[in-house]
Amino acid sequence: MIKNKLKIGFLIVTLSIFIGSGSAMAADITWNAATSVTIGSDTYSISSGSEATSIAVGSSTVVVVVPTSSTFTFVSSDKYVLANVHDTGDVSTVCNASTNTMTVTGPTTVTITPNSGSTCTLNSGGVGGGSSNLPPADTTPPSNTSVSISAGATTTSTLSVSLTLGATDATQMIISNDAGFAGASWETYATTKSWTLTSGDGIKTVYARFKDAAGNMSVATSDTITVSGTGTTEPVSNVPTGGCSGGNMYNTSTGALCTNTIVQAAIDGCGNRTTGFSVISGKSCVGNIVSGSVSNSSYAMGKINAQMQMGAKNAEVTKLQTFLKAQGVEIYPAGLVTGYFGGLTKAAVAKFQLKYGLVVNASTPGYGRVGPKTMAKINELAN
Repeated sequence: MIKNKLKIGFLIVTLSIFIGSGSAMAADITWNAATSVTIGSDTYSISSGSEATSIAVGSSTVVVVVPTSSTFTFVSSDKYVLANVHDTGDVSTVCNASTNTMTVTGPTTVTITPNSGSTCTLNSGGVGGGSSNLPPADTTPPSNTSVSISAGATTTSTLSVSLTLGATDATQMIISNDAGFAGASWETYATTKSWTLTSGDGIKTVYARFKDAAGNMSVATSDTITVSGTGTTEPVSNVPTGGCSGGNMYNTSTGALCTNTIVQAAIDGCGNRTTGFSVISGKSCVGNIVSGSVSNSSYAMGKINAQMQMGAKNAEVTKLQTFLKAQGVEIYPAGLVTGYFGGLTKAAVAKFQLKYGLVVNASTPGYGRVGPKTMAKINELAN
C-alpha cells in the first residue's frame, strides 16, 4: 500500500525497503490513495485503486508491471503528453480540459515517458504501442489534384512542354505518358515540371498521381494536347495497355498497384515478365530470369506467429508487411517490406482492421497493433 505524496528518490527508497533495487517485485502493490510522483521538476499522480506488481521511477520514465485483470492509472494535471511503450495488454489515454489520464490494463509491462514540452489535444485518446496521444492515422489521399500541359493549351508544335501540377497535402508525385505509369517513378512534389511528350503528331495525354507523407495516393488525373508540325505521324498515340499487363505499374482500370504475380526473379518488381518495366524500380525487365511464381491469392508466406506493434523489427514484421502489400494500395499504399514496424505499417494495420471490423476507430483497444484477433484474421486470409 502506497499513500500520499512521494518524490522520486523517496519512492524508490521506500520500495527498496521491501524488495530492494528500486522496484517492487514480490507482492502486488495497491494504491489506496492518490499518490504524487515527481519526475524532473514536474509532478504527476498515480490514482487511487491502481495496482502493480512492480514500479520503478527514474529521472525521465516510469516503468510499471501491471498484473492480469488489474489497472494502473497515471495522471498529468498539466496535460503533458504521456508517451508509452508496452508489450501486451492495453493502454489508453483520455485528454480533457484539465488532465491527461493514462489507464493501463494488465497483464503488461509499460514504460511511461512524460513529455513536458508538449500537451495533449482536448478529447484525444489513443492506444499505446510506441506512443500515445497521437492523432488517428491519416487515411485521406491528396485532393484537388490536377495536371495541365502548356498552361492548358489545346495544341502545340513541339514535344517539349511545361507541366503545371497541383495537389493539396502532397509530398510526392508520379508522372507518365502512359496510363499504367510503366517505367515511371515517384519524385518530390513540385508545381511545375519540364516534360517530353511521346514522339509524332497526334493527341497526347499526360497522367499524374500524388502521394502524401502517410503514403496515401490519389487517383490518376490527366490532361491532353494535340501535337502537329513535328514532321512525323503517330496514328495511335498514348493507347494504354489494359489492366496490369505490358509493364504497367498501376492498373489502368482500377488504379491499384499491379501486384498480380509474386515471383522469385532476377530483377525485383518484374515478376514473371521479361518485357516492360519493374513496378518497384522502373528498370527494364528485359533479361529477367524467372525461377518460379505463385499468385497473390495463394502465396505461402507462412503463418504470423507473434503479436506486433510499433518498434518491432524481425521476420514476423516482414511477413506482415508482405501480406499488407498484397492487400493492395488501399490498405498499404507505401508497400514497403523492411522488417521494421513503423508508422506506415501501423497505418496499414489500422486500415486492415477497419476494413474487417476488428476496430471501430483510433480509440478502440488494439488499434494499429497486431493482437490475437488481427493475427487470426491475417492468417485466415493468407493461408
